[in-house]
Amino acid sequence: MNRLYCFGLVVFCCMEVGHVSDASWGKSGVVLKENGYNGLVVAIHNTITENEAMLQRLQEIFEETSRFLFKATKRRAFLREVTILVPRSWSDKPEYEKARKESFEKASIIVDRANRLYGNNPYVKQMGGCGMEGEYLHLTPEFVMDEVSSRRQWGPTDRLLVHEWAHLRWGVFDEYPIGGYSNFYVSSSGKVEATKCSLQVHGNIRNQKTKEDCKLNNRTGLPESNCRFIPNAGSTTTGSLMYMQFLPSITEFCHSNSSDPAALHNREAPNRQNQLCAGRSTWDVMSKSDDFIDGRNPPVPEDAVVDTMPVYRFVRSRERRVVLVLDRSGSMEGRRLTKLRQAASTFIRKTIDQGNYLGIVEFSDFAQELAPMTLIDGKDSRETLIARLPHSVGGWTSIGGAVLKAIEVLRAGELDPAGAAILVISDGGENRSPTIPEIHDVIEESGVVIDTIAYSEQADENLASLAANTGGMSFFYSGDDDSTVLDDAFTTTVTGRGEETSNQNVPIKLWSGMMSIEARKEASGHVYIDSTVGGGTEFVFTYTESRIAAVIERPDGSVIDKHYVGYSVDSQFKRVTFYLNETAQTGKWVFNVTNLFYIPQVVTISINSHPSNPESEPIKVTSKLSDTEVDYRVSKLVTIYADVTKGYLPVIGVNVTAVVDRPAVVDGETGTKATLRLLDNGAGADVEKNDGVYSGHFLEFTADGHYGVRVTVDNEHGKGQIVVLATDRPDLSVNSDNATSITNMTYEEVDPFNRVVSSGSFQLMNYRRFNSEEELDTSTEIPDIYAPSRITDLSIVSVSRETRDVTLRWTAPGDDLDRGIVAWYDLRISDTFSELYDSFESATMLNSSNVVEGDLSSPEQSGSIEIVVVKLPVSVSTFKFMISIRAVDDVGNIAEPSNVVSANFERFATTTVADVIENYSAEESSLQTERGHENTTQLENTTQRIMGNDDSGAKMGNVQQNINENRSAENVTSRDDIQMRLTGSTEKTTTLKHETVGNVSVEDALVAPPPSQWPTLADDMFASPTTVKAANTSSMLGSLDYNMETWEFWTLLSGGTVAMVLIITAILVIARAREYHNKKRARFDLDQVSSPIVISDIMKGEDTL
Repeated sequence: MNRLYCFGLVVFCCMEVGHVSDASWGKSGVVLKENGYNGLVVAIHNTITENEAMLQRLQEIFEETSRFLFKATKRRAFLREVTILVPRSWSDKPEYEKARKESFEKASIIVDRANRLYGNNPYVKQMGGCGMEGEYLHLTPEFVMDEVSSRRQWGPTDRLLVHEWAHLRWGVFDEYPIGGYSNFYVSSSGKVEATKCSLQVHGNIRNQKTKEDCKLNNRTGLPESNCRFIPNAGSTTTGSLMYMQFLPSITEFCHSNSSDPAALHNREAPNRQNQLCAGRSTWDVMSKSDDFIDGRNPPVPEDAVVDTMPVYRFVRSRERRVVLVLDRSGSMEGRRLTKLRQAASTFIRKTIDQGNYLGIVEFSDFAQELAPMTLIDGKDSRETLIARLPHSVGGWTSIGGAVLKAIEVLRAGELDPAGAAILVISDGGENRSPTIPEIHDVIEESGVVIDTIAYSEQADENLASLAANTGGMSFFYSGDDDSTVLDDAFTTTVTGRGEETSNQNVPIKLWSGMMSIEARKEASGHVYIDSTVGGGTEFVFTYTESRIAAVIERPDGSVIDKHYVGYSVDSQFKRVTFYLNETAQTGKWVFNVTNLFYIPQVVTISINSHPSNPESEPIKVTSKLSDTEVDYRVSKLVTIYADVTKGYLPVIGVNVTAVVDRPAVVDGETGTKATLRLLDNGAGADVEKNDGVYSGHFLEFTADGHYGVRVTVDNEHGKGQIVVLATDRPDLSVNSDNATSITNMTYEEVDPFNRVVSSGSFQLMNYRRFNSEEELDTSTEIPDIYAPSRITDLSIVSVSRETRDVTLRWTAPGDDLDRGIVAWYDLRISDTFSELYDSFESATMLNSSNVVEGDLSSPEQSGSIEIVVVKLPVSVSTFKFMISIRAVDDVGNIAEPSNVVSANFERFATTTVADVIENYSAEESSLQTERGHENTTQLENTTQRIMGNDDSGAKMGNVQQNINENRSAENVTSRDDIQMRLTGSTEKTTTLKHETVGNVSVEDALVAPPPSQWPTLADDMFASPTTVKAANTSSMLGSLDYNMETWEFWTLLSGGTVAMVLIITAILVIARAREYHNKKRARFDLDQVSSPIVISDIMKGEDTL
């Protein structure tokens, strides 16, 4: 499990779609103005023990961070204002202001208990692609308070938090190898480079587990899997902060300015930044953000004095205060008012928490108060409020007037309305003053948060913007009997702000749906209740006409009927309720409903529960939209996200579906529904596989208007899992022992379960709308404008030196982004990364004649795994090659080129695509629950096992390789001693312990500080000159020159008689080597069989390692 980044980068042909409005996506409200950030909120969770020292330490941390941020952005940005939100569980103090719009769920930075996947490692949760703002930065109390340990582990805090701020604010990604990303790669120059940025970061390579010199893996031609690049503490490079922020010389982000190589971006490295941002540097992405685009916030002149010390505010969370603003205009007559009363009464009776305050306002031509702010302190207060709900309708519509009345209710007793919530429900457009635009300034000054429910397609178009502008949520309910959105929306206004209430009191909606039941008939359904919930479970059946009968069956087969103590009937609101006075059994619950009336009627079912254990986190679902206001001229899609978690742990392998209520194509007709499966596969809309974030692009627009979205989640197939442990090590730290890729997963099985949540709504503008069927019939068909999604997970599974075959793997995109099937793939190869990045079409195309297995012209369904074997043309160098791919749809829309992968044929074993596919199918059931990068790793490991049983895969490739794998190189001191190497030895390969590079021995050049010194390395870096051996030598560049020894070998062979002697000697060595090799194969696996070359054996010049 690596960073929780999820959200897709999508590029259309000749069309920008990556933009989303600040109102919908940027939840934080942070703004950079005149080089200073305002509006930054740091929120402490209500479970954190009160600690005044934490507040002092937070101030110190952000003071340091602000100063370094100013330096890292070259005097463009610092933290001007920081608000620290303390929870209500902490004591009130005079210096604490009352919170206005600040809340834990909207904070940019949170302080909470550790996420088990990361321990105390700070991380940013991102659900979007390149350049998209993150969700939050998570700090733990231990990280905040233990400065010494934090510094030893990650280096100076200011550098680390600027690194994380770049993730959070500018949507850039790590430039070091994490997860399944390779620690090394073949560069355009043919060298094996460490995955790093910039290339000027020098260092050496060590086997992390054995602490010995690294060897080359004969199958991949790269250093063995446990090898890591260890940076030279004396490095003078300045970039990049997204690579190794703890190095003292690193003070800036990598850029694309070639005149400054010290921080020049390395777009060849196989890291997440290059993969998701198409090779762009972090600074290039940052410069396109709202902070810096078009020259905004230019550098402050060097001679200007800037105070980067933030101004701090301390605010304390308040109790929830809500005013329901209910439409009773003439258009609400009949069933609309009945449904509104039913949903509102459920909200009052079951949803809003004890200790909160609630008021009620109704409106038509004018607004009036139905109930003042009332403390919810028991059943009586709830029933009193329910009795105040509107009973009649009539008049016009004045939404603006109703909002003003709600603010007035909140101000009663000279109280401050700031931070309170107003929930507005209306079914029509405003036709009486004051209107929403007319009261904009009053709303802004009041500081209230307004949620809105557009009740019908005719609802006012300003409702969505009213919510967006105040930081609220917007919903759309079509009014159809087959929709449960109204009830779901009421619930989400509370569950969507769950951190403001106690965990036990927040209801969790397990299932909601409807049944259309014929007269005197019955219908049945089911829901799965899992072990994380089951407390206070309630089955509610709401009918439209007359009495119904309902029966529930427990998983053990026992029945609950009208005689159960928790059974009740509410004739006024047409509702039958079963409240379980027990902890619900885990398993499948079946409900049966009988229509006792003589005509058909619709029954709506809602099933809610609470956590079964106050000490255990329940499985929850949160959902959001990429935008709430969509101008079709600017953006042609909406992305829907659902985050399925247990606490902070991702729940993977479950079914997630979005149901979208759409407006009618023709005015006056009934709207339609569309379903969209959301995927956590790391392709298309989804950036990170198996991180618990499920994503999908919605494209099926019908007309301008409101679109409502709800998400259902189920694990009825029982294949879901919780990722409970990845590693107790951080992604990258000062300690090389901790610089591990997070690839070892631990899972827990998940009970079958159901969940449902409202995602809110969006409003589409400037698409189309027809007033009649005649207009529709004469309209022109909308052209196909959607190109396939960019492929971001292209990988090389294996290559064959003997046959020149390359096995490639990627996830299939769709005809329209990630939907459908593309027409064909355009696969290109080059000997440079730059050609594939900058002039893809000039690179050599591999067509059907190059395909050995698979088919580039017959792609699989989107989301499927494509595995293709291609034979490289003879014109392509075997020394090194780079490959990229793009998809093309049936009308010629072309996707952007994929990530670029590289390899060579110098030291690879063979395998076939049949082996890969056979093994992939056998292991698919386990692979589907692992992260995308882990899938690739497992496939490679499987291929390795296959090759271990294949004699051809273990054969030596050429004379030079046999010599290298079987020589004893003790006491070799210079390149001139190559003759001695060729005289051969059948002894096991050993490391060159005394070979020199300049005045530094190879042994010294490869020796990192002993493990006992690593915990204090960060202090050494910043406090005194380092003692790392060979720290100032230019030989430690983290690269291997593949060509070096091959060149030396053939130079010697050109020497006439000497060459003949050498050839004979080589033949003898080969014979002895094969005999020795065959003996080894009986005892060891492939890595041991290969007798990989020791890296220190091929260190030759100052520019290679």
